[in-house]
Amino acid sequence: MKKLELLTVGCSFTADCGFTDENRKKYHWPELFAKNFNYNLNNHAIGGMSNEEIFYRTIHAITKNDYDLVIVMWSSLHRKWLYFNENNVDDFVSANFGSNNNFAVQEFAKVYYAYFSNHYIEIKKWLLSCIALQEILNSKKIKWRFARGFNNHIDEFSNINYKNNAWSGNTTPIKRILDWENRPDEYLHEKILDIQYLIKRLQKDNWINLYTSPFNQLSTDVADDNQHPGPEANKIFLQDLIDSFEKLQ
Repeated sequence: MKKLELLTVGCSFTADCGFTDENRKKYHWPELFAKNFNYNLNNHAIGGMSNEEIFYRTIHAITKNDYDLVIVMWSSLHRKWLYFNENNVDDFVSANFGSNNNFAVQEFAKVYYAYFSNHYIEIKKWLLSCIALQEILNSKKIKWRFARGFNNHIDEFSNINYKNNAWSGNTTPIKRILDWENRPDEYLHEKILDIQYLIKRLQKDNWINLYTSPFNQLSTDVADDNQHPGPEANKIFLQDLIDSFEKLQ
């Protein structure tokens, strides 16, 4: 019997999650899920991948090949990938907070993260990417599941509201994002409602953890690199994924 094809896309949480090759096969959620359900795993995830890259690489993959199931774990906001224009075709470099040693990349990162890394726009663009990708997958009749690797302010924007001339919910991060002290309530209400509307457009039943803990908050154990979520976090997420997947059957 021919195996079904599974596509996974994301950052290092999906690529290897800090495990050695041996432990990746024992503990990493994509490997275990594919094995449990007899899928042929096509893992296109790369460590440090930005949400923009996740969006485009998923579309590229489903345009080139047929998949029976697509699982996307979205990354954190503000990650940025660059492509040199000279002596390069499509080799990427990461500008994530100056993590690359190249002088030009470091200078770009200094300016970008100091002056142009806009939280509100990053959240909005990410949500629009999620909505666009879900519509494309639905139109191609591909089964899919999305997950949050990081919070990305979904919790804060989902729980804030304005009633009786007062704001309720955790406004601390949103105050920073929306230039709170310099904006009237009508303006703040409009911007918050815009994000809340986009969140509501997400197909909740196709998300593993839209309103529950993101992957990086599932447990305190770590993988072999002492940085990424460890076996316990992968086990918890895998069970949530299995529970969600079985609803598809």
